[in-house]
Amino acid sequence: MLKKHKKQIVFFFSISLICVTLYGNYEFLKGHIFAETTEESSVPETGKIESDEDTSLDSSSEESNANSQQVEKIPKGATEDGWIVGTYSDSIEEGGNKISWKYGESWHYTYNNNSWIYGDGTSIEATLIINDAFLPHTGEYWKGGFLSANQAGSVYAKNLATNTLSRSFEYKNFQIDIFQKLLDDGAVEVSYQVTNKTSVVQKIGVSQKVNLAEKSLINVLTGFKGISTTQSSLALIPDSETMPNWTVGFNGHLNGFAGYNPTNVNGIGWESGKKQPGSSIDLKENKSMYIGDIDVTMKNPGVMVQPNESTIFKQIVKLGRMVPPNITLDQKSIEVYKNESVDITGTIFDSNNHNYRLYLEMNDPDKTLIPLKDFTNVPYQEVQNYQFSFESELFKTGEHLVSIIGIDEYGTSSEAQKLSIIKKEVNGTPLIQKVAIGEAIQTDVTKLFKNIIGNETKLKSITPVDSTAVGFHWVDAVLIDADLKEESFKIPVTVYDTETTTFNNTDNIALNVKNVALTMAEVTAANQENRLNELVLQKGEATGWQIENGDAVTIEVMSHNVRSQLGTYEATIKATRKDTNKVHTKKIILIVTDEPLEDGWAPGSITDTI
Repeated sequence: MLKKHKKQIVFFFSISLICVTLYGNYEFLKGHIFAETTEESSVPETGKIESDEDTSLDSSSEESNANSQQVEKIPKGATEDGWIVGTYSDSIEEGGNKISWKYGESWHYTYNNNSWIYGDGTSIEATLIINDAFLPHTGEYWKGGFLSANQAGSVYAKNLATNTLSRSFEYKNFQIDIFQKLLDDGAVEVSYQVTNKTSVVQKIGVSQKVNLAEKSLINVLTGFKGISTTQSSLALIPDSETMPNWTVGFNGHLNGFAGYNPTNVNGIGWESGKKQPGSSIDLKENKSMYIGDIDVTMKNPGVMVQPNESTIFKQIVKLGRMVPPNITLDQKSIEVYKNESVDITGTIFDSNNHNYRLYLEMNDPDKTLIPLKDFTNVPYQEVQNYQFSFESELFKTGEHLVSIIGIDEYGTSSEAQKLSIIKKEVNGTPLIQKVAIGEAIQTDVTKLFKNIIGNETKLKSITPVDSTAVGFHWVDAVLIDADLKEESFKIPVTVYDTETTTFNNTDNIALNVKNVALTMAEVTAANQENRLNELVLQKGEATGWQIENGDAVTIEVMSHNVRSQLGTYEATIKATRKDTNKVHTKKIILIVTDEPLEDGWAPGSITDTI
């Protein structure tokens, strides 16, 4: 009986031991499988990420596991309130604009699922410039820079209060934080924050190159701050302080620093207002041009950064949702005279841009834009009154149909408000006047002016001319029309002597010179001193001028036949214009006597009469 009881005890003990062993194995296997599953789900393989849609994680348990591993790894620069742990699949979308991570690597920005970058967002790369050079084995080619680097070692965060995503990772000897912030107007602000993890000071810069998705017309934005495209409604604006240099060119032609002048890390680009490099062609703001397959590069050659300190590089991209400013113009037609200003008034506002500019668009073939006024940091929808004046000298006499337009900082133009400007003027071309000694200037407006313009224009006044001596004068004349609009002019007047003054009316030269009387002693002495020509001009009181403006001419003795003996001789006097070298000549009489002529006597000729 006791033996049988012992057998039963052994049997139950064996059964219990088997059950305990099986339960332990089950719990061990269960824990091992769960651990493997958690490990696989927490970090995705980069090669498996095909698109933004493929990277979305639907399992809440996977999200929880990812968060549990990253909870202590919020990126540097994303530590203020509102930041939470994120994943490579994070995205933020408003109004059709969306930010996310392409393959968990590069920042990705779309509008209605359309990318602004060729290759569905892959044709972009950013590269570090360290001490004026790219790092070894890096470049602006796809996967040659840091945008596509170290996805597996990245830490993600997001701030829903500010609509910002971030990715933080180690790269070479640096820490890089990429921030993309969706702005309230649908644009994205992208920042590259680089931390120096070496033990020495480094000069740190960044170069970014992107190939645009569309081969459309481009415009240079106001102030040469960036570019916009009309077909895809895109604006690309490097930050002027942290990305000061940028340039545009045909795909593949901007490698290295080829798009800058000089073609090195310190070269300047289109921000200078010039096409670069080696071009003197001026760029025109908000005017379309076609390049074709477009590359855009931007860079900062570098700033000095201490160990464990950071620097940042920024840009803004706007795709879609382009809303132009709305403007009104109170005037439809304006009449204006020369030397008067054109005064305009109206209103302007913008529903999704804080910065815009008012322009006058001329009616020339180039549709030249003349800036009138800038509006900055204006709240959305807040109506701004404007009042502006521009000079009528911008226009020729007649009617001109111009436009007043508003253009925002993304290059979006308002509907043009047409303005008819009728420029009137009181005008005429002054005619050269000749007044004999002792005479008065005429007052017939048709003989004082030609090409008279204006409404019943007539002569209002003219100042008297001093006609007591030969010479050149300017006199003031005033024209007035039926509208009592006046214009002042200066008229060139030559006072002449009928006996001593001659003219070349073709070349507008006046020459005044008298006949000359010399003694034999004067001629002999002048010949010995080789100054006879000078003496002739002095005795003849020779003067000359251009009759249209009074400028002096060059006067010289062209020829003479004077000898040191009594007799009558001739000399030819020449006047030459200094600007055209045109000449005018006059012959005078020279008489040689043994004694000077008495007062009142002058050299005569065979033709003299009294």
